[in-house]
Amino acid sequence: VVAVMFKNGRANPILEKIWHKFPLKENKAVSIDLSSADIKSMMPSNKDYYKFMGSLTTPPCSENVKWNVYKTEMTISKKQVKEFYNIFGHTNNRALQNTNNRTITE
Repeated sequence: VVAVMFKNGRANPILEKIWHKFPLKENKAVSIDLSSADIKSMMPSNKDYYKFMGSLTTPPCSENVKWNVYKTEMTISKKQVKEFYNIFGHTNNRALQNTNNRTITE
């Protein structure tokens, strides 16, 4: 899993482009055209990251999943956070878990 953390701030242009195409009904397919520049802009310019073995954040929360989490946060507006909730209906995370002897490296 490659993860990017977000903090409140300016609207994120690539999220704006993507989320306006998301269907509001389940099981409806959509197509979103993204250029290589769009894909690149979805990741922080600083490529430093943390890595660890973890689990998925949604049931069945399978373990032995390799996570790579960028250290640098990107911004997202309060409006975009609200749109996220409207699209997905939840926060897309589970409660914080113990590390259980897992190693987090840089």
